[in-house]
Amino acid sequence: MTPFYQEACKRIIAFFRYLPPVLRSTLLLLLLVLSNRQFIHADTGIVVYGSKGTDQRRTDSGHISLIVTDLCASGIDQVRRCDSGEVPGVIVTAYANLASDYNKAIFVLPLLDHLVATHDPGKIPVLSSGSSLRAAQITYWREHLRKYFPPMRQGRYTELRADLDRFDAGRTMRRFLTMEFIGTLIAGHKHQDATEPIALIDPETKELIPDGRWREAVGAEHLRSAVVITAPASLAQELRLVAYLSNPPFNAFNAMTANCSDFVERALLTVYGDSGLRFRKRQLDLADAWITSPLFIATGFLSYLKSNDVPTRVNFIPITAGTRRSHFSVHSISRGALVPDPAQGKLAFSLKVFFNYLNPLLGVTSFTVDQLSRLSDLPGLIHDCSSGDLLTVGTGGQACAGLETDTRDRVRVFGTSSCWRKKQDAFLAMTSQAMEAGLLETQSKQLMLRLGQPYLLARLYEHPMTDRSLTQPLLIGMGACRGTECISMPTYSDASSQSVSETADLQDEEAIPSRPDIRLMAESSEPLVKQIALKLMTSVINFDLSSEPGDRRSVQTFDQDWRLLVRVAEANKLTVPAEAASESLESCSCNSFDTGAESKDALQVARGFGHTVARVEREFVYGPAR
Repeated sequence: MTPFYQEACKRIIAFFRYLPPVLRSTLLLLLLVLSNRQFIHADTGIVVYGSKGTDQRRTDSGHISLIVTDLCASGIDQVRRCDSGEVPGVIVTAYANLASDYNKAIFVLPLLDHLVATHDPGKIPVLSSGSSLRAAQITYWREHLRKYFPPMRQGRYTELRADLDRFDAGRTMRRFLTMEFIGTLIAGHKHQDATEPIALIDPETKELIPDGRWREAVGAEHLRSAVVITAPASLAQELRLVAYLSNPPFNAFNAMTANCSDFVERALLTVYGDSGLRFRKRQLDLADAWITSPLFIATGFLSYLKSNDVPTRVNFIPITAGTRRSHFSVHSISRGALVPDPAQGKLAFSLKVFFNYLNPLLGVTSFTVDQLSRLSDLPGLIHDCSSGDLLTVGTGGQACAGLETDTRDRVRVFGTSSCWRKKQDAFLAMTSQAMEAGLLETQSKQLMLRLGQPYLLARLYEHPMTDRSLTQPLLIGMGACRGTECISMPTYSDASSQSVSETADLQDEEAIPSRPDIRLMAESSEPLVKQIALKLMTSVINFDLSSEPGDRRSVQTFDQDWRLLVRVAEANKLTVPAEAASESLESCSCNSFDTGAESKDALQVARGFGHTVARVEREFVYGPAR
């Protein structure tokens, strides 16, 4: 400690000694209160999710929730002040059909539980698949949701099944209009319980778990990307939500008048209404066909923050690496429904082209109205303001005050194109070496480099290949390790000799390792366990390297997994170049910018006209790469 600070400390101590005891206690209490995070940093805001599934093919409009960083969940539909020692932060949203025979629409979950289906960061799996997420959701129901969504009686299930199987003209038409049949044709029933979509079967108790939209709110990061936008709010403002949720504006969900966006709009007005927050009347919003939409709410909220110079925190949360592909693109309903976009799928693109050919004014009018509505550019916001990942949400990260973008800081977050290419080259060299050593099979290399669909590598570890021409048996399940007890031999299966039902049963028993588990696997004395760890981390890194820059994780998060890959590769006796092992993507990118070799970050380059045209061409031919 310098003499200056030593003298300052002496003066402060002397000052406190001369104060009366009552005043001294009051000041100490005030300092204690101000040092408490709950009092110095309370944020409220929105989570805007990218589209997925039939919604993406239909309108590409996504979903929206409310986030409150300093309250805790009370049951599944209320919030409260947190108790001492509790981790604050909740997600509050409104869904249709949360569960069978459950008639409320509001759903409240702790932040981490909502995003990754666990409250323990150390248990977040390195990869995700349909079977692994379903297993995590069943576990979460068993531990936290059972009393709210009790097991379904067999008689009730039979009634619902009979009603679902009965022909209904209206339901059939809705399925056609929403393209629900596409998902059924693509996915089939290989990875579903026979009871879905009415119930899930608990593998331990064989009970029927009511199925429903609650599953979209448990492990949301495994399903789609999202952007979190928060702003400071006083504790008094946040506590208004306690009364608001105790008497919610609606119980029944209605897509036209009481949807997720309507709920979030009223909740934000409850918190910030006295600070000047206002939203346009939805009847004036032509771009969204008079329906309150996520982008409409995001636009109004961001307009309020900008006009009042409110510091804004932005966190982009990409989808978890695995077997799903998702890109963050949220449009107005009219644009998403009428303007051809190859990212929404070839069938939807073809249908829109056909209708625009019959009536060219459809697409032109919709796109023009969308542009004139001045809706927020969320990908642009992500580029200008995003920092950190889900573990930094609400923890006082960097705030974006609407000032000029710090170019070097964006390079630090998104990296530069040349440094990403260096990592890709080092990764390919590493995987080629693994091929020569017999640690990666030919099928793995084919899937890893498959043009237009590089995300498929993870699927290799989810289920056996169905191509009967491949005689080599493949691993079932992406994981072979539970907690700290790694098995000594992986499970093998020949796709030609095992039924789909048997495969599904084995999948449900598999647990995908978390990053602490991977470190333990790298230290294992069993070569096969080390090999599985290498394949898992290869899939994780490949998922980032093969994704568009706007869909990747932040540089800092990637660097952590890159170091883990290097550690696992060395454990498998692979020679890792010193530069690839030591130089981080962040350091490379910052040096590249500081030396003048590059002046733009990778995301900025990707959003340029030339790259955008090239991406659209690729999507038209091969479909979205992720």
